[in-house]
Amino acid sequence: MDDEKQTSELPHRSGSEVPVLSALGFLSAAVTAQQIALMQVLGWMHWHHFAYMIVAIALLGFGVAGTVLALTREHLQRAWRSLLPWLALGTAIAMPLGVRLAQHEALAVDLPLVFLNPPNAWRLVALCLLLLPPFFCGGLATGLVLTAQARRAGLFYSASLAGAGAGGLAGLALVASVVPARLPAAVAALALASAACLWREVASKARIAIVVTAVAVAAAWLAPGELRPSQFKPIRRALDLPEARVVAARPGLHGWVQVVDAPALRAAPAVSLEFAGEIPGQRAVFVNGLGHGSLLTPDAIRSPAWLDYTTDAVAFVATKPRHVLLLENGPGGWVALAVRRSALRVTVVEPNRSLVERLTEGDAPLAPEWRLPAVNCVVAGGRAYLRRTHEAFDVIRFPSVGALGGTAGLAAASEQFLLTREAFVDAWQRLTPGGVIAVTAWMDFPERNPLRLLATLAEALEAVGAPPRAHLVAARGWATVTFLARRAAGPGGPAWNPADATAIRTFCLERGFDPLLLPELQAPEREAHHAWQNPGFFRLVDALVDGPRESVYREHAFMLRPATDDRPYFSQFLRWGAWKRLHEVFGARAMPFFELGSLVVALTFVILAILAVVGVILPLARLGWHGPGKAGVLLYFGGLGAGFMCVEIGLMLRAQAWLGSPVVAAAVVVTGLLLASGLGSLWSERLPANRSTAWRLVAVIAGVVLIASFELDVVGPAARAWPALVQIGFVLAVVAPIGTAMGMAFPLGLRRLEATAPTHVAWAWAVNGCVSVATPAGAMLLAMSAGFGALFAAGAAAYALALVGAWLGGARDA
Repeated sequence: MDDEKQTSELPHRSGSEVPVLSALGFLSAAVTAQQIALMQVLGWMHWHHFAYMIVAIALLGFGVAGTVLALTREHLQRAWRSLLPWLALGTAIAMPLGVRLAQHEALAVDLPLVFLNPPNAWRLVALCLLLLPPFFCGGLATGLVLTAQARRAGLFYSASLAGAGAGGLAGLALVASVVPARLPAAVAALALASAACLWREVASKARIAIVVTAVAVAAAWLAPGELRPSQFKPIRRALDLPEARVVAARPGLHGWVQVVDAPALRAAPAVSLEFAGEIPGQRAVFVNGLGHGSLLTPDAIRSPAWLDYTTDAVAFVATKPRHVLLLENGPGGWVALAVRRSALRVTVVEPNRSLVERLTEGDAPLAPEWRLPAVNCVVAGGRAYLRRTHEAFDVIRFPSVGALGGTAGLAAASEQFLLTREAFVDAWQRLTPGGVIAVTAWMDFPERNPLRLLATLAEALEAVGAPPRAHLVAARGWATVTFLARRAAGPGGPAWNPADATAIRTFCLERGFDPLLLPELQAPEREAHHAWQNPGFFRLVDALVDGPRESVYREHAFMLRPATDDRPYFSQFLRWGAWKRLHEVFGARAMPFFELGSLVVALTFVILAILAVVGVILPLARLGWHGPGKAGVLLYFGGLGAGFMCVEIGLMLRAQAWLGSPVVAAAVVVTGLLLASGLGSLWSERLPANRSTAWRLVAVIAGVVLIASFELDVVGPAARAWPALVQIGFVLAVVAPIGTAMGMAFPLGLRRLEATAPTHVAWAWAVNGCVSVATPAGAMLLAMSAGFGALFAAGAAAYALALVGAWLGGARDA
C-alpha cells in the first residue's frame, strides 16, 4: 500500500505539479462559474429560490463525491492521474447536457405544480439529479487530488480555492454578457480547459476525447436550444397572447431583460371603474420573466389620463410637487403622471443598468418617458441612493407591494430592503417640508400586505417622532390601497390641513375610491364605493395606527411585525405554528397561504439534511463504527463545513443589502472568500499540523467571525451611502481575514489525518461536503426567522464545535 501511495504522489516541488495545479484551478473555476450561471438560468426559468438550491446541489455533488471516495479510496487513488482528465471532460459535457435534459417535456418541473400536485415532486428531484453530475465530477477530481496529495494539501487546496475565486469573476462576466441559454456551454469551456492542461500527460484516447468534447461544447454554444419559463411566470402568459413576440432583449447582472409586444397588451394597474376613456396599447417589460413595467408611446405620455384614475394619483392631490423621486418603480407612466401633475424634475432610480441602457439608447428609445427633459435616470439601488443623495424631494414613490391575485407566497424568501422600517426612515430624511412618501399595496385576503405595510410606516413615523395618526392618510380602490406619510410644512403645523382633507375626499368621490385614513374620517366613508368582506380589517387598521401594536402582532394569524434591515423578508407572513389553524378555516383553499417560497427552502433543507446524514454514515460501513478519532473527525470537519457556509451566506446577504443584486453579492463574496481561503491554505503549509495549532486556529476563526458581525452591524448602515466600488472594497476587506483564517483550517486537518489516520482522510472530505450540503438552506431558514446576525452567531458556534473536535482528536498529534 505504501509503495502504491508513493508512486501516486508527485515529486515534491517539481515541474510536474504545474499541469495538475492548472487543471485543478480551471476545474474549480468551472464549478463555481456554473453555480452562478445556473442561478441566472433557473432564476429566469423559475424563481430566485433556486439560487440557494443550486448552492446546495453543488455541495451535494461534492458530498457524494466524498462518500464515493471514502468507499473506494484505494482503487481510485491508484489511478487518480489517469482519472483526472476524464473527470474534467465529464464536468464539461454534463454542464450543458443537464440543462438541456431538464427542458425535456417528460422531465421538466414547474415549482407551483409540485405543491399543488405533490406527486409531481419527483420532477424536482429529477432536476436536482440532472444538475448534479458536473459538481460530482468536479468534486471527485478535487477530492482525488487532495487525498492523493494530502501531505501537500495546502498547495493543491490553495490552487482549487484560487481557481474557484477566479470562477466567481468569470461567472459574473458571463452572466453580464451571455444570454441564459448559452451560459452552460460558455462555462463548460473552462472545464474543457482543465482537461487541456493535461494534454501532454494523457494517452491518445484521452486526447481524442478532449477534441470530441470541444466539438460538443461548440455545438451546445451554437445551438443552445430554447429555455422555457414556468407557465406561471408573467412572461409566459404575455407570450401566449395573439401575435406576441419579444422585440428586445439584453442579458445583465440583475437578470435577463426582455420587451414583449402584442396588439392586446394593456397596463392599467387597478384603474378605477369610473374611468371611461381608452387605455392605449403598451409593450411589457420583463426581468427574468417577471413584470417590470410597461412602455408608453409618446402620445400616451402626453396624456396618461387613466393613471389619474388610480389610487397612486392621490399622492399629487394635496401636493404640487416640483421634484419627484421614483424608487425602483420601473417604467409604466409614473414619470408621465408626475409631469402631468406639475413636477419640474423627476429622478428615476433603477439598479438594473442593462434595463436602463436598453430602454433609453438610440434616437427612438423604447422608454421615451425616461428621456424627457425633466427626467434624470440614476443607476443605483433605492436604499443606496436614499443614503447617498443630499437632495430633498416633494414626493418619494416606493415600488408597489404585492400583485393582483397574490403571489402564492413566492416572494416569501425574497430580501426586500426597500420595504423595511429603516428604509422609510431614510426616505423621511429626504423629504422637503410638506413632502410625501407614497406607497401602494395590492389588497389580498386575508389581509397581509396592506396591514404589514401600515405597521411598517407607523413604526417608522414613531422612530422620527411623528405621530402616525396625524401624518398618515390612505385611499382604497377595488384592488389597491395607497398610503401617504407626509412631513409637516412647518414646525408645529399639521401634516394634513382641512383643505388637504377636502381635496382628498373630492378626489376619492370623483374617482370611485374610499378614504381609509383621513382627518375627521367617518366610518361609512371607508366603504362608500367598495364594501370589504372582512369588517375586522378596519379595526386592525386603527389598532396599527394608534397602538399598542404588540397584541396585534402576537395574536394575528400572520406575521405583521415590520421587516427590518436585519430581517428584510417583508412578504414572509406565515407562522409555522398556524398551519393547522389555517387549514381548519380555509380547508383546501389554504394552500396559497403556505408560501411556496418558505416551503421550498424548508423542503430543500429536510431533503438535503437526510442525504447529508446518509452521506456521512455510509462510509462507516466500511471504516467501522468504532475506533479512536471518529468523533473528532466528525466534529472538526463537520464544524468547518457548517461554519464556512453560515458565514458565507451571512456575508452574501449583508453584501446584497449594499450592492443591490444577489448575483453580484454572491460573486463578490464567493470570489473574495475563496481567494482569501486559497492564500490561507497555502500559508497553512508553514504551520505544524498538530492538535495545538488546530484548536488555536479554530478559536481565532470563531473570534474573527464575531468581530466581523459586530463590524458589519456598526458600519453597515453608513456603507449604503458609499460608491459601489468602495462598497465592494469594504466587503473584500471584511472577507479577507475571515477567508484567510478559514482556508487554513481544512488542509491543516487533512495533513494531520494523513499522518495519524490516513484511512479517515477521504471520510473527512465526505463529512465536510455532506454537512455543507444542508447548511445553505438551513442558514436561509435561520435568517428568515432570526435575522442575518444569527447566521454569524451560528457560524461561530459551528467553529466552536470544530474546536471541540480538534481537542478530541480530529487533528491531534500521533
